[in-house]
Amino acid sequence: MFENFDLLCKKRNFKINWKRKLGQEVIILPYTYILECADSTYYTGWTTDLSARLAVHNSGKGARYTRARRPVRLVYAEYQPTVSAACKREAAIKQLKREEKTVLIANGNSGFVLNAVINISEP
Repeated sequence: MFENFDLLCKKRNFKINWKRKLGQEVIILPYTYILECADSTYYTGWTTDLSARLAVHNSGKGARYTRARRPVRLVYAEYQPTVSAACKREAAIKQLKREEKTVLIANGNSGFVLNAVINISEP
């Protein structure tokens, strides 16, 4: 399964970062994401753990912008080769008009990969 993932990362020149956590190895990839808030506005950010970041936003401990606009839902995410690239992509998306963000979201998340988890206790 992960042979294809490794090949994909090499093809796209991604640096794979590994982190050990509770008997698992987790591939850390930076993501740029867009959330849709309860008032239908968009919030853009970056993270290395989408599910944890979404939970933080929805708990009210995330960005000040999303605290008063809960619940939020993930509508778009794309992985980036480096944290620097994720930050630059976040800045670029924030410069887009709402209509352009809507088109980006509508075109989908081609190539979107969630954080990959490998159980290292298996043989």
